[in-house]
Amino acid sequence: MKVKPLLLLLSLLTGCAGSPPAEVVQKPRLAALRTELNALDHAPLEQITLPSLRDNYQRLLQDMDDPQLRQNISVRLADLEMMLAEEQIAQAPQLTQALDNAIAGYHQLLTQHPQNQHSAESLYQLAKAYELRGEADNSFTTLQQLVDEFPTSAYLAEVHFRRGEYLYARGQYPAAATAYQQVLAQGDNSNYYLIAAYMLGWAQFKQENYPAALDSFNDLLRQRLPDTLVQGELDVSAQLAALSSGDQRIVEDSLRIMALLFSYQQGPESLRAYFRAAPAQHDVLLYQRLGQLYLNEQRYAEAASVFAGFVAEHPSHSQAPLFFVRQIDTYLLGDFPSLVLPAKQAFVGQYGINGPYWATLDLSSKQIISPYLQQYLDQLARHYHSQARAIPAAQATPQDNSQPKAVELFLQAAQWYQEYVQTFPQTELVEENAFLMAEALLEGGKWQEAITAFESYAYQLTLNPRSAEAGYAALLIYQQQAASQQRSATGQQLSAWQQQWLDSQMAFIQHFANDPRVPDVLYELTQQLYQQQQYSAAIQRATDLLLLVKSLPTERWLSLHQIRANSQFELQQYVLAEQDYLRLCERLPPNDARFAQIDERLAASIYRQGETARQAGRINEAIEHFLRVVGLAPQSQIRVTAQFDAAQLQLSQQQWTQAAALLTDFRQRFTSHALAKGIDEQIIYAYQEAGLWRAAALELEQVWLANQDNEQGRQALWVAAEYFAKDGDSDKALSLTRTYAHKFPQPFDEAIEAMFRMSEFYLASNEPAKRRYWLNKLIQAHGQAGVKATERSRWLAAMSATQFAEDASYAFRQIALTLPLDKALTKKTRAFELAQSKWQQTDSYHVEQFSTLATGQMAALYAQMGADLMTSQRPTNLSQLELEEYEFLLEEQALPFEDEAIKLHEVNVQRCWQGLYNEAISNSFSALKQLLPGRYDKNEIIQEIDNALY
Repeated sequence: MKVKPLLLLLSLLTGCAGSPPAEVVQKPRLAALRTELNALDHAPLEQITLPSLRDNYQRLLQDMDDPQLRQNISVRLADLEMMLAEEQIAQAPQLTQALDNAIAGYHQLLTQHPQNQHSAESLYQLAKAYELRGEADNSFTTLQQLVDEFPTSAYLAEVHFRRGEYLYARGQYPAAATAYQQVLAQGDNSNYYLIAAYMLGWAQFKQENYPAALDSFNDLLRQRLPDTLVQGELDVSAQLAALSSGDQRIVEDSLRIMALLFSYQQGPESLRAYFRAAPAQHDVLLYQRLGQLYLNEQRYAEAASVFAGFVAEHPSHSQAPLFFVRQIDTYLLGDFPSLVLPAKQAFVGQYGINGPYWATLDLSSKQIISPYLQQYLDQLARHYHSQARAIPAAQATPQDNSQPKAVELFLQAAQWYQEYVQTFPQTELVEENAFLMAEALLEGGKWQEAITAFESYAYQLTLNPRSAEAGYAALLIYQQQAASQQRSATGQQLSAWQQQWLDSQMAFIQHFANDPRVPDVLYELTQQLYQQQQYSAAIQRATDLLLLVKSLPTERWLSLHQIRANSQFELQQYVLAEQDYLRLCERLPPNDARFAQIDERLAASIYRQGETARQAGRINEAIEHFLRVVGLAPQSQIRVTAQFDAAQLQLSQQQWTQAAALLTDFRQRFTSHALAKGIDEQIIYAYQEAGLWRAAALELEQVWLANQDNEQGRQALWVAAEYFAKDGDSDKALSLTRTYAHKFPQPFDEAIEAMFRMSEFYLASNEPAKRRYWLNKLIQAHGQAGVKATERSRWLAAMSATQFAEDASYAFRQIALTLPLDKALTKKTRAFELAQSKWQQTDSYHVEQFSTLATGQMAALYAQMGADLMTSQRPTNLSQLELEEYEFLLEEQALPFEDEAIKLHEVNVQRCWQGLYNEAISNSFSALKQLLPGRYDKNEIIQEIDNALY
């Protein structure tokens, strides 16, 4: 077969399918390759048109025998016919020949190759060709075949949509709705999702299924305007603006038809109920569209109800204030004057600075609604003020009901003036409205509020000719109301009122310093400031007046200095207070009754300086201040605390001797004072830390004598004995320790230590009998201790038992084996057994130090017994032969003792293998060298090796 120019294209279409070409070109061998480079042909390739490409495929189809290749080429031919048809229709819609060819080609392909891999695409293209030829029914039938035969086709979303369009155009709305729902079932990633959702709503609308239509359009809005953040905020208007123009048209029309549907029902009530059941952020758009729909129809009441409904549902929404404004504007358009003023009042109440939602608004929202607030507030204030003044004063008699009405109107006007001033402090009308507010309050009988308003005008707004008048008006009101307040106000109310009067006086003095009434006001102000505990201000005003008027009367001068000193004290300015108290002492006449009070204050000022220094960690300075109180004001009540605190700080600074002396003096002077409780312990502690053992011991002895039957006394007795011993007073220490040992068997640990100390006292004084008495008490105490026994008590018991064992060993060694030998041996044996039992008792405590000693000593007793037998006195009446036999018998008697001694010594030395070694074990080694020299008395032989090379 000849290779044609379309072979390359065919291979791209068919991949590896089909048979290879007949002619096989042999590749040249490596040696045959030429190294020359051929010139490149830069001529452009021939452009192949769709008709020529189609003709080439038709010729190729005639030459192909492979069924699969023929099928692929047939598919490609049909697609090329479709492409030609679309190209021709675009240029000349009346030409349909190519379209007929495409339809025929797809029919032939589907007939010859049904259910092939390209069938779904062929059906799709066939339906498209029918639609282009205007045969909608055939197109719909083909689409239905595609759905039936290929339910998982990639074209399914578009196919269902086109089916829906066909059915909708023919008024088959239920079937169309089903088709659109099948499009939606393919997922929202489809290009047809949005338009299908839109058409589904229309199909349901056409069926007059309004609830379903609302849901469909609402789902569309949820898909395109989701409840997600846009640039940090949830702004559905921004979401709408971000949509493409096509999507915007669909969304806008969905909003329009939904508004129309709500108008078919109960309008704003239906809208509110719908979004209460299924909240969505885009409901704001529906409220806008429905309200505008009513406005377009001049249905002003319904429009206002829509705007009011949104505000009621979403009062904190950023758009809620603007909806409220549209509600008010709608009342104006609809000519509802009776509703305008209440609506403006409600708007201010809800979104004004004192309303619940002002704080929730962002800056831009506040800027948007501020012009409305400013307008509404000014209108409300002037409306009520003018109404109140319109009521003639002559008619406002106590019997006339117009008076309460006038008062209410004045107060309402004042309220709106006040809110205007608070909200817009920088506007041109603020000064005028502030003064009008004060007047309205005064006219409404609110004296306190009127004072505040006049003071605000005088001292907070820009200074102007009316400022002094406003400030003075406030003082006049205070003066007029003073008597009434004294009669009717409670203590707390009166205090608050006086404070306000003080503040007003202070403000007047500060702002209008050149007024001739200032000095008298200043003196009265100083008195009142001090009474109201405004100490800093009282100090300042007193100082100002002292500097302002040089020739003050004496009593006024004393009063001002006492106010200043007392205020400085209250403000913890103790150095300054001390100075003023000293000035008062110098100026006060002799025998003045105020001296005692000044003395107490002077002492307190110095004491507080000590407290301040103590809190700051300057302890030595604090001690000095406290001692200054003792020296300068010894009769003051605070002197007691000062002396006690000085002693405590000396203790903390380890000034033990000074602290002990100060505490001892305190105990003597103020024995019954509450601070004296526990002072004995502190004195003892100071003596202890100073190393004054005898002084500490004497204090402790007094504690013991006063508390012989309680724990405090027991501890004092114990420590006192210890301190007497440290001071070197052995007799006193011995006496107190003996008392303790006999009186307090518990606690066990200290009881045995007391017994041990007693034994040590008598050891030092060389009184063995008395010492052994206490050693025996130690053994008994340990034996009777039971679970209270300790390692210490066991050691002391072993130590004590050792002494008694040594005594028994000594007695054993003093017995000589003399004639008559039987009597001496009996005595010696008893002593031997006693000594052994004593050492066994020592060993029974299992204290390493004493157990090894006991083992060694028991071995020594056996060795001594054997040696003493061998050196015993011989009978004098024995013959030579009898004497030899006697010696032999002695050896037989002595040998077991020597063997037992060796065993015991070996028990001792074997403890080395357990890691133990002490003097007793060393002595056992030495003894074994004497008893078994062949085993234990060997010298090591050290051989030196000379490694030098010769």
